[in-house]
Amino acid sequence: MHYSTVDQGAGLEARIVACLEQESLTRSQLCERLGVSRTNLGRGLAPLLAGGTIRAEKTSATGRGRPVERLILVANAAYGIGIDIARSQASGIITDRGGATLASATITYESFSGWRSPLRALAEELTNAARRSGVDTDTTALIGIGLPLPVPPGGGEVAGELAEVVAHYWDAPVLVDNAVRMAALGEARWGAGREESSQLYIRLSGGVGGCAIVADTLAGGAAGRAGELGHIQVAGCELPCQCGKTGCLETLASAPALCRAAGVADLDELASALMRGDERATAALDRAAGALGEVMAGAVLLLGPALVILGGEVACAVPSIVTKAGAAMRSHLIGGIDAAVLPAEQDAVSCARGAVAAAEAVLEDAQ
Repeated sequence: MHYSTVDQGAGLEARIVACLEQESLTRSQLCERLGVSRTNLGRGLAPLLAGGTIRAEKTSATGRGRPVERLILVANAAYGIGIDIARSQASGIITDRGGATLASATITYESFSGWRSPLRALAEELTNAARRSGVDTDTTALIGIGLPLPVPPGGGEVAGELAEVVAHYWDAPVLVDNAVRMAALGEARWGAGREESSQLYIRLSGGVGGCAIVADTLAGGAAGRAGELGHIQVAGCELPCQCGKTGCLETLASAPALCRAAGVADLDELASALMRGDERATAALDRAAGALGEVMAGAVLLLGPALVILGGEVACAVPSIVTKAGAAMRSHLIGGIDAAVLPAEQDAVSCARGAVAAAEAVLEDAQ
C-alpha cells in the first residue's frame, strides 16, 4: 500500500461538514457559501445524509411562506474507526467526519500471541467508550487497522479473517496494513514529521520496525515487508532472534530484549534503574542505542532522509535512547550527510488516527 503523507485537501463533503459545524443552513445558503451548484451540492450531500452524518429538518417559515428545510450536523455521529495493535498494547479511536475524536480506548497485555484476542478486547472497550459518550457507531463509514506483522498489498488472507471479527462490532469496510506504517502516517501528518517530505520512522516496541517516507509518499514495498529494520544484523552481536538468524537489531533494542539485558521486569523498572544509575541497565541501554544508531546510519546513507523519528514504548519510557542513538548514528555517517533525530510526538491513540487516514485514502477512492 502507498499512502500520501500530505492531506490532499478538503473535498466537498468535508467542506459541507465544516460549514454545518458553525450553524445549520439551507441548501441555498450552502450553495452560496461553498460556491457550488445545487446539482454538485446534492452529490456531496447524498452520502452524508445516507450515512447519518447530516439530517434534514423542516422548520416553520416566518410569515405565510412554506416551511424551510435546514441541514443539521448530527452530533456524535461516527465516521472513521482506527485501531493500532502493537505487541504490548492496543489502542483505538473513533472520529467524526471532521476528524475530531469522539471516543478512544487503550488496553495493555503482558504477552502477544496473535492479533485476534487483542482486537476483540479492544473492540469491546471501544464499543463501551462509544456508548458512554453517546457516539452513534451505526454511521461508521470506514475502519483502518494496523497489525504488528507483515501485511501484503490488499491485506491477503488476514483481511478476510479480520473483517469477520470486526463485523461482530461494526458494519463498515475495513483496511488492514502493518501497524508501523499506520503509526508513521499519523506521525507524518500530525506529529514530529509534519511538513517534512523525507523521513524515516522507527518503532521500538515488542519488536523493531520502521518505514521510509520519500517525496511525501509512504510505501510498503513489493510484498508489504519494507521496513524490517529489526532484522538487520548488528556487528558483534550473536544473540539468537525469533526470525531464525542471529545478531538482529531486535535482539538488543526491542522492549523485551532491553529489559532482559538490564535484568528488569518491564520498561517502568528499566526507567527507574536508569535513574538510579544502575550499571547493568545503563550498559544495556548503551548497547541498544549503539546498535540502533548503526542501523539508522545505514538507512540514512541509503535514503538520505532529513529526519529520523523514534517512537514506540521504548522511546516513550526511556527518552534518552533518542539522543544516544542519534549520537551513535552520526559516528557512522560521512561528511556532508546528516539527519535530525527526534522522538515521536503522537501517542498510541494518535497512531490509530493514522489508520483512519489510511482507510479514508484507500476506501473512499474505491467507493
